[in-house]
Amino acid sequence: MMEKLALLAWLEEATDAGLSFGRFCLQMQAEELEMDEAELQRQLQESLSVMRHAIDYGLSGVRSTGGLTGGTGRLLKNRSVDPDDVSGLLGPLPAKAAAYALAASEANAAMVRICAAPTAGSSGVLPGVLFAIAE
Repeated sequence: MMEKLALLAWLEEATDAGLSFGRFCLQMQAEELEMDEAELQRQLQESLSVMRHAIDYGLSGVRSTGGLTGGTGRLLKNRSVDPDDVSGLLGPLPAKAAAYALAASEANAAMVRICAAPTAGSSGVLPGVLFAIAE
């Protein structure tokens, strides 16, 4: 409940300041980190680049260092793009997000550089959702 109240307060503050919510959050984060917005945006771009690379690397079918995992993201992506396959439970967007999330997680297991957002163990979730929606 507290998160919902904080979000509503932030939305109200953004509106009062005549800012989009995205712009408001960028300013607030830059202030909290004591850096200028340009540097924050540069760091965010670098994080997105690392996320994209992890997804691409995972989609190559890489196996984990121990060989126990890998290739599942690629398999799911290849299966989800088949327009004749209606056996899956997911629609196209969630299937792509899941494939990307698995791929980034498999890159993590293969010891590739990842963006630990919010943690290394869940390193595929944010990239999976962001890049699936962006596409």
